[in-house]
Amino acid sequence: LGACGLLVAAGIMPQTDGFITVQVGAADTATVAGNEEDLAVLLRLPQGDALLTETGNPGSVTLGQIDRGDGLVSVRFADSGPPPVDGLMQEEWRAFLDLGDRLVTIGVRGYARAPLTAGQAQGLLYGTVAALRTAN
Repeated sequence: LGACGLLVAAGIMPQTDGFITVQVGAADTATVAGNEEDLAVLLRLPQGDALLTETGNPGSVTLGQIDRGDGLVSVRFADSGPPPVDGLMQEEWRAFLDLGDRLVTIGVRGYARAPLTAGQAQGLLYGTVAALRTAN
């Protein structure tokens, strides 16, 4: 998801520029609720780095903070490989949660030309989590 004004360089510009991705798994893929600690442990292992990287090279990931909540695990990391879209920061904030019986992953990156602060990125991430939970 990206603001139309940013994508076409016209229109009303948002106060915080960020690129948000939302991935929704197939039915019966929900795994986070009740397993928050296990997921946090996995993210600290090389297998977790492989899960986070866009390139499949776990050596490209530098892990930052991992937070756990009720049915939610979020992680801050940097991937030195190429970003999923040109012009994005290497740093990403990602959340894992269940919506119904589906695993949902939300990623937030800033633009290299206008990097997000940690507070801005967390605001976008948790705001997206809240909006999805409310809608579902």
